[in-house]
Amino acid sequence: MVDAMTTERTDAELLQAYVDQGSEQAIEQLVSRHGSMVYRHCFRLLHDAHEAKDTSQAVFIVLAKQARTLRKNGNLTAWLYGVTRNVCRHALRCRVNRQRREEEGASMLELERESAQSVESQSVVLALVYQELGALTALQRQAVILRYIEGRLEDNAAGLAGCSVDALHRRATDGIAKLRQRLAKRGVALSGVALASLLTSEASAAVPETLLPSILATVKTAVATTATATTAT
Repeated sequence: MVDAMTTERTDAELLQAYVDQGSEQAIEQLVSRHGSMVYRHCFRLLHDAHEAKDTSQAVFIVLAKQARTLRKNGNLTAWLYGVTRNVCRHALRCRVNRQRREEEGASMLELERESAQSVESQSVVLALVYQELGALTALQRQAVILRYIEGRLEDNAAGLAGCSVDALHRRATDGIAKLRQRLAKRGVALSGVALASLLTSEASAAVPETLLPSILATVKTAVATTATATTAT
């Protein structure tokens, strides 16, 4: 069996290829690698499949446009998490504005409160987990996402993170421990094994079949439009 660490290029290498050569294959690999994670993050925050698909596309458009400044950043996973959260916040604000026009008294605060009121369902707990990921360090967040939410084996995750397997294991373990503490403060008591199992279930969760092709098509259109505008200017 060929070691995945020797066959997969890192995120930084793919970004470099995209910036230097305009490689569509590089951006396709990045979307294929992280697209499902971004979509699930969007869905857990927005609770709407259509909006989650739209915001996922927006996240990768930001990636394509900022690739030149990101190519030396080896922690793309953590960066994508942050951008996804910001894009979803914007989507929530837009939703609230729509609801204010349609139904008086709607507010984003009420939406967030509704999401946190009940912790019985797995879906609600996962939504809280995605919110609390932001409290981890960038390296811990990267390790938890690669190892559990994307469901990668330790050696593969370590290769993508650019660290040793021991370092990846330590970061992921520390991240799980910190997540447990944060969740406990919000009324959710989970063992480390239970939390890891819950996150791993995300790796096998179904995503729309058209998601990745749709993201790629949108990114290519946005990049082509930007290039045309730049040339015209």
